[in-house]
Amino acid sequence: MHGRVIVPTATTVLYGLPNGTPVPGNKASYAWQMGSLHPGGMNALFADGSVKFIKNSVNATTWFALNTMNRSEVISSDAY
Repeated sequence: MHGRVIVPTATTVLYGLPNGTPVPGNKASYAWQMGSLHPGGMNALFADGSVKFIKNSVNATTWFALNTMNRSEVISSDAY
């Protein structure tokens, strides 16, 4: 699985939160959106080798921060 996450402040968001609705008119947006068939969220493998469950209701800013390392955010595990 692979996916693309857009900065939450972007004016055109082509890909959204995990298990989100594909964007109409965006060909194959399902191929770029991370998700799974698990109810309520998805399992994600992190670079440290851990696997964590990410809720579908995760905040967009938190979701972006989880998918980047260049901004060096510290994210509490109760945020996702």
